[in-house]
Amino acid sequence: MLRFHRPPRLLILLGFGLFLLPGCGTRTATVSGTVELPKELKLADTDIVQITFVPDAKGEKSCFAVFNSADKTFVCKDVTPSGKYKITVNIEPPLGLADSPKRAPEFAAFNKTFAPSSTKLVYQATDESSQSIILDLAKGTVSKK
Repeated sequence: MLRFHRPPRLLILLGFGLFLLPGCGTRTATVSGTVELPKELKLADTDIVQITFVPDAKGEKSCFAVFNSADKTFVCKDVTPSGKYKITVNIEPPLGLADSPKRAPEFAAFNKTFAPSSTKLVYQATDESSQSIILDLAKGTVSKK
């Protein structure tokens, strides 16, 4: 007659740990930095600045940065460590303000330069969990702080 005995607690814990392992999610990094704008480009406090990290690898998701217009800094979470990204920038005056229709054309050429199909801004993320860069939009460069 076969006898089955209870598995030791260690095996139960190990099995439970292996069950949870696939759900741990992927590791991400946070990229923060400053933005240097061209001198001729004047931002109003209400302007909407969108900075997007578009991954080179298929299947990866884009990451959107939160921009602070007061000090021209940004924070982008959920960047894949060691991933390569194109960085896009789009600036729009908010809808509904009296001068918005007049100001929108001021940003058109700028937005075209940093659109997904034409941006030259490229960032190679590192394995560090926290990274800091400078987006110099006047020169069209990305550099580490």
